[in-house]
Amino acid sequence: MNFDDRYSVIEPPPYETAAERHALTELGVGFDGRQYSYGLYRYERAADAAAYARLACTRGEILPEGPVEWLTPLPLSPLELERMAEHRIGFNGTRFTFGEYRYERLVDALNAAVRSR
Repeated sequence: MNFDDRYSVIEPPPYETAAERHALTELGVGFDGRQYSYGLYRYERAADAAAYARLACTRGEILPEGPVEWLTPLPLSPLELERMAEHRIGFNGTRFTFGEYRYERLVDALNAAVRSR
């Protein structure tokens, strides 16, 4: 069985408002469509990225240079949604889940689901 190997995601979590996004951007926190970032560090939760950015500022660390990347995630395709339902794979907006495990790519969650049968 061949599965699409690309990673796609849905809109950012609903608790994230335009004001929160602006505040995160002011701190130097970005979002690449699946994870938040500050400098070279990556975070699953915006709150964690913001907390580290604030801590770095109190230490006098310099904010990351250049524009902060904030991408709009791609929606899941109908085929991806069908495969996820077929194999009972969840999606929390940034990670795919199968059982108690989390996966960055849908193909990895699908492979785990197929192997578990």
